[in-house]
Amino acid sequence: MLIGGGSGIFPLMSMLRHRRRALPEVPVRLLYSVRSPDDVFYRSELGEETTITYTRRTPERWTGDTGRIGAALVGRLAWPDGMAYICGPNGFVER
Repeated sequence: MLIGGGSGIFPLMSMLRHRRRALPEVPVRLLYSVRSPDDVFYRSELGEETTITYTRRTPERWTGDTGRIGAALVGRLAWPDGMAYICGPNGFVER
């Protein structure tokens, strides 16, 4: 599981690209928190393994996740015995 907030997506995308090339059979999920649609980096590369949550403003007709990443959202997406990598601003990672 890869969990990123804001610019924390940069190192996670490197990991995701490598996994896609070298180990495509290994399951992965990317949980990506952004403030608004304008803040989504790598939009064209994000695949079906990606869940985005918007914290301030959503796209029109958005029916997906909103708000900060918390235990409930991670619990819904994470595998019971999985490993997670978290990248983002200090307040995001320490939370």
